[in-house]
Amino acid sequence: MTVVAANPIVGKTLDGRYTLIRPLASGGMADIFLAQKSALSGFEKPVVIKRLKERYRNDPQVVEMFLDEARIGAQLNHPNIVHVYDVGEHEEIPFIAMELILGDELSQLCKRGLEVGMFLPLGHAVDLIRQAAEGMGYFHSKRDENDDPLCVVHRDISPTNLLVTQDGGLKIIDFGIAKSAKSSSYDDKIIPGKVNYMAPEQVRGEPVDHRADLFSLGIVLYEIAVGKRLFKGRPEEVAHRVKQAKIKPPTFVRRDFPPSLEAIILRALEPHPEDRYQSALELASDLEEFLRETGLKSGPVRIARYLDDLRAKEGGERRPELVIFAESWVDDEADDVLDFDRSFAFLKDGPALEPAREAAPEPVPVNAKEELPPPPSTVTSTDSQATVSQAARVARGRGEAPRALPEEGGRECPPLTEGLPESRTPGPPVAIGQSLIDRRRAGAPWWLVIGLALTTLLALVLALAR
Repeated sequence: MTVVAANPIVGKTLDGRYTLIRPLASGGMADIFLAQKSALSGFEKPVVIKRLKERYRNDPQVVEMFLDEARIGAQLNHPNIVHVYDVGEHEEIPFIAMELILGDELSQLCKRGLEVGMFLPLGHAVDLIRQAAEGMGYFHSKRDENDDPLCVVHRDISPTNLLVTQDGGLKIIDFGIAKSAKSSSYDDKIIPGKVNYMAPEQVRGEPVDHRADLFSLGIVLYEIAVGKRLFKGRPEEVAHRVKQAKIKPPTFVRRDFPPSLEAIILRALEPHPEDRYQSALELASDLEEFLRETGLKSGPVRIARYLDDLRAKEGGERRPELVIFAESWVDDEADDVLDFDRSFAFLKDGPALEPAREAAPEPVPVNAKEELPPPPSTVTSTDSQATVSQAARVARGRGEAPRALPEEGGRECPPLTEGLPESRTPGPPVAIGQSLIDRRRAGAPWWLVIGLALTTLLALVLALAR
């Protein structure tokens, strides 16, 4: 999204109700404005207007995609999802009126924390994703007036589409490329979204359902919990690496990472949809249980206090090397230079939860955006195998059987295109406490395995000969 300085439509009133005050941002398909809604008896309310770019006014497919966003948003009402108030038309160009959110994109919040050596604490990272999973579970399971599932799939979950509000809440925004069972426009030759936050089946152009959103959210959880970007690098490598979906376990990056949270993350990042979480609400439940079991304190109030502390610390002098790392964080193609086991221990320590009392700058309004078609990015290729029936890992670690997804009744949500990928048989269960040595052995080459076997056999023969 590109911030714009001026726009000739500023000052005009749309549909007799919405006066455009100033531009906020400009994307590939729409422009975003801060606006004032006026009604009877002096009623006024600040809102955000998302207006289709004039050059697309005569493109039926783009117009339908834009209106699909309005239709989907109008049916959603949840505290963790941006609210859509109205849809209208001005000079034959459609616009959407939606909630004004004061806050930061999650990606920018992480960047700000890096700049001052005050990265998002683990408990807050987990709770923000828990909130996102609750909102996601809501729109995944939403039904219409006839009790038929809407089958909404966001398809663009990323840190730029997750807003952290002033009061410590989280909002999912930008349903611009979302699909539902009632969506009227779709081009199966186009792969929408940000490649470095896509599920493998989405990169391959295969049918996607709600489990693709869960993979995307798993990427975000990995990044803000570990403190390291996952899928980034040169654009020409990204598609191949995402398809491979070989994920370096968090304990390979941070030796003190909680094994139970690692199991949750790796289950969300299973390469095959049938092995992942089957429900966002199930993911939210596991994250809530992790916070309870570990005693990590978080929640909107504590997150808001962290934001106060962060604003206060931003008033001081910033270390140049931290600013470089912060820029690397938001750059999808930059080298990943963070080293958590050496000089950046400050990222492991959460800030004090008491709010700073210094005057904070006025927050900048940020809201639902239409992204420019993003350049692809890559995943980090590793030698570790981190996708081995994580559902069994989580269950086994707790001494319980894996939970089945409750039946919702009614018809099932179809894939967004025909031809689901062939189902794969999940691998053997692995205990949460499995050592790093065992994991490395699991990925050993065949010649090493044979060599170890022959060595053992030779030792046995020599022992018998004695």
